[in-house]
Amino acid sequence: MAHFCQNLLSEPDLEHIDQAVFRILAQQGAWFQSEKVLKALDAAGCQIYYEQETVRFPKEYLREVIDANKSLNRPEPDPTTGEEPYSVHVGGEVAQFVFDFEQFDKHPGTKEDFINLTKWAYALNEGKSAVGPMVLMREVPAPIEPLEALVLLYEYTGQPSSVYTLDAAQLDYAREMWGIITGEPDDIGRHSTTCISIITPRRMDRRTGDYLARRAELGYTWVALTQAISGGTGPVTVAGTIVVGVADLLAAWGAVHALNPDLGLTGATLTGAMDMRTGNMSISCPESLLQDAGICEVFRRLYGGGVTVACSAEYTDARVPGVHATYEKAIKALLISEYVGTPPSMGAGLIENGMTYSPEQLLLNREMGEFLRRYYHGFAVNDETIALDDILAVGFGRQHSFVETDHTMRHFREVWYPKYFDRSIWEDGPRELAKERAIAEKAHAEVQEIRQRYVAPQIDADKLAALHRVVDKAGQQLLG
Repeated sequence: MAHFCQNLLSEPDLEHIDQAVFRILAQQGAWFQSEKVLKALDAAGCQIYYEQETVRFPKEYLREVIDANKSLNRPEPDPTTGEEPYSVHVGGEVAQFVFDFEQFDKHPGTKEDFINLTKWAYALNEGKSAVGPMVLMREVPAPIEPLEALVLLYEYTGQPSSVYTLDAAQLDYAREMWGIITGEPDDIGRHSTTCISIITPRRMDRRTGDYLARRAELGYTWVALTQAISGGTGPVTVAGTIVVGVADLLAAWGAVHALNPDLGLTGATLTGAMDMRTGNMSISCPESLLQDAGICEVFRRLYGGGVTVACSAEYTDARVPGVHATYEKAIKALLISEYVGTPPSMGAGLIENGMTYSPEQLLLNREMGEFLRRYYHGFAVNDETIALDDILAVGFGRQHSFVETDHTMRHFREVWYPKYFDRSIWEDGPRELAKERAIAEKAHAEVQEIRQRYVAPQIDADKLAALHRVVDKAGQQLLG
């Protein structure tokens, strides 16, 4: 049952945006503070201004980058191609805060939080899938925090899925550690942070640029990310912010193509809009969804695709777990699937624009994710599913109903049934209000039950000791 994505933009719209992007990159270019990136772009034929740390992109070079991307021949995106049944892969969110449901408040993430969430996530999927980091550990120095996270993930799950490296030095230590765990150090390229932001508008700092250059040297792919904010880092209009976001990503692609033309080109968008009443940013408003969909469409229809919405519906403006967050994520997941073409994903538990992690929200996400996957999974049309004989036998329903048919007995388990959301009949106002509040409380009760199911995996004590030695070595060198 094919369900290809919808379009927002007309051919004249696409041409207008394309012309604006090319003019910006040729006339003003981008600001790259990494000398390694500038030298690579210089060798690729771009116009470099080393004192200003800026680069202007000739039209011919941009076309070369786009042609390289088109040569990948990506298939048309289709939201029906997601996993069945719907599943949640936990880790990689790296929130700064943890939501404490019993206190109904948040606090900065700690090492204890990291361990508890890791054990919970391992128990959630019964040890059948790898686990990545969910929260930052505030008491661990930033230069070694990702490395310490990798040790803990191995210690408590035996199968870490990723590590959140941020600079070249961390990447090299992580490679050594991954070699200890798997015997394949180069495999860290698939298991380290690949989403690298280019600061809107069109700027990359030295640390990020040097990190990108090291990844390119090792042959590790990366995902360029734009986070343009209309009314803030982009024009207040949707079309203007789409142009800014596309220019961000195309400039970043120009850099990685110059560093290593054999690397695949991929990108992501996570735009927002300034709320001029409060000064806060929204990433769940209609404008942000239109901007994200528009940026993805420009790349899909003009440049060969490869750009999607970062983490799909993971990010929400809602500040606490519950109906608000689930509603926003469901609307976003549905619209992203319709207009970007990716399978619906509700995310793995972030709230407050990615600042805070909540395991309760993950469970609510999973329930609504199952709902959306059931929708996109579609339905079969054949003699058995049409049930013509039963329809004729029941007739006008005067003596029989479909509840009593053998066909219903064979198929009623195929219907989707929610675990947390209530389908019971109306009782009275106070009881209905209690049911609404009970949605998140049911999820919290299951979070606690899952925690009790954790069973520590068998791990190699020698490997764990070797990992600790690498972190100690990194601490001596990176912390000075």
